[in-house]
Amino acid sequence: MKNLISLVTGGTSGVGKSVALALAAQGSQVIVAGRDLIKTNAVCEHITRATKNKSVFPMIADLSSRADIDTLVSNMYAQFPCLDILVNNAGSVFFQRRQSVDGIEMTFALNHLNYFLLGNFLIELLCKSPSPKILNVSSSAHKRSYIDFSDLQLKHNYRAWRAYGRSKLANLLFTYQMDRNLRGSKIAVNAVHPGLVATNFLASNNKSLIARFLNLFMRVGISSEESASKIMNILMSSEFQETRGKYFVNGMIEKSAPQSYSEKDAKQLWMLSNKLAGTDFPVRG
Repeated sequence: MKNLISLVTGGTSGVGKSVALALAAQGSQVIVAGRDLIKTNAVCEHITRATKNKSVFPMIADLSSRADIDTLVSNMYAQFPCLDILVNNAGSVFFQRRQSVDGIEMTFALNHLNYFLLGNFLIELLCKSPSPKILNVSSSAHKRSYIDFSDLQLKHNYRAWRAYGRSKLANLLFTYQMDRNLRGSKIAVNAVHPGLVATNFLASNNKSLIARFLNLFMRVGISSEESASKIMNILMSSEFQETRGKYFVNGMIEKSAPQSYSEKDAKQLWMLSNKLAGTDFPVRG
């Protein structure tokens, strides 16, 4: 992996941090995308000390912001000759409905649109790699959700876990449509449920008692290191080198929810994502 270049979003804590560390330990150059300058720099320094890998670089961006995503993309093209691995991991749960700086419901903007934009904007850089991979971190929470296109941003009857589950279902619709778009190319696109990981996933934006309770509950899950180990196997094992358009749970390929396979819904989501993001990425059958 010494010649590989990897970008991990949401790389300052939890699974993202553990994946970034695991990639660095294997010798990959690693770009850690995080929102907070001090925290992101500290994580990169920690990974460098832990792995002796001096090619760990911070990339500061609020991935709910189109402007910040554009800047990150420009920096990637300016600073790196190619991209071998893109791990779209950044995401969160918001117990109160919020809007991004672009006026988009925050869960949808951060958990889905940033995957959509990075995956599409970085295609040319990925194509310069001999064996490029995109891995989108979804969740089994998608199975308890559905996408209602008449109220995509949950302007009515907002519920945090409804918004989260919907965004994770959107990740899968995007993954499968991206795979269809890229058929005939060398880019492998897959999605993964990282498991119930023992992290402070909700701590950054929720101080309520319910958020604290859920964080306490989540600590009974597997460690972020265990989850990262399974993700590394998906990325690096010869068993999965030709695998594309699949959903992984516990390191194995599984079926996702029925709506996630709807090509009609995937295309509708793609077009609405273009509209919200102000882009015009083509969608193919």
